[in-house]
Amino acid sequence: MDLAIDLFAVISVLLIGADIWGLDVGVNLRVDQLFLAVLTVLLFCKNGLVLSKNFYLWAFLALSLISAMLAYSKFRGFLFFCSILYNVFFVYLCFYNYVRIYGIRKFIKLFRFTCYILFVIMMFQVVIKVIFDYSFPFLPDYGMYYGVYRFSIWFYEPSYLATYLTFWLTLSLIMLVEKDVSYVKDIVLCLAMMVFSTSTSGFAGIAFAFALAYLVWLKKGFSVKKILVLLIPVAALVAVRLFAPGFYYLFIGRIFSGDLNGATGGRIGKWAETFNVFLQRPLFGVGPVTFLLT
Repeated sequence: MDLAIDLFAVISVLLIGADIWGLDVGVNLRVDQLFLAVLTVLLFCKNGLVLSKNFYLWAFLALSLISAMLAYSKFRGFLFFCSILYNVFFVYLCFYNYVRIYGIRKFIKLFRFTCYILFVIMMFQVVIKVIFDYSFPFLPDYGMYYGVYRFSIWFYEPSYLATYLTFWLTLSLIMLVEKDVSYVKDIVLCLAMMVFSTSTSGFAGIAFAFALAYLVWLKKGFSVKKILVLLIPVAALVAVRLFAPGFYYLFIGRIFSGDLNGATGGRIGKWAETFNVFLQRPLFGVGPVTFLLT
């Protein structure tokens, strides 16, 4: 039983971002969701499923149901609510119970292992594309942007991959601050993957991860050395600007050029609209998919 649980846990975490491997049934039914369902059943057979006592989780679920009932399309609202239910029971509660049974250390070990596999797959993808100009149909690259290949493994797009990697990088940096030097290799591997993704969101994620880890480090005690460490990222940016100006302007400079909305595919420009809708209907919203259909 334990071996089967570990196997399905590894596959589920490894493929949790496999957006391109799915079936459109009104919502995207992904391959990893099937593994997560099996993992949840195995955990239930192992030691039952304990529901979280997090009040905000259940309040969110109740409000989401009301919001779905107010949707422009009741059918699509129902499908959307089903996807929320799935994520609560087969993702959140699944991993909640895995950690409850096996401990957080084992889950982190499992997570790191899957990240190493992602690194190997991505580097293989990069080599095959750059050297042989070939992309596997089931593992396509994300095309070329200003002469630079973009890679996202099986994630929907590079920014999705970069968002996932930001969590890995943040965890690794904080663990390094906690004096676990084994995470140095995680930081190096993760940074390499984020660079090859070429995602502007990824570079913003790198800045966020380092800033958060630095604050955690600073909280442990002030020193002149910690202040001087701030010169390292500044020196790195200057070096990239001097020795790789094309790379700098293409992926870093545009963050500060005022075209951040364009760099994020127009997402930031939609934030104002979303916030206005929130102000009008702050409690129940307007229902899922309403923005697309009206």
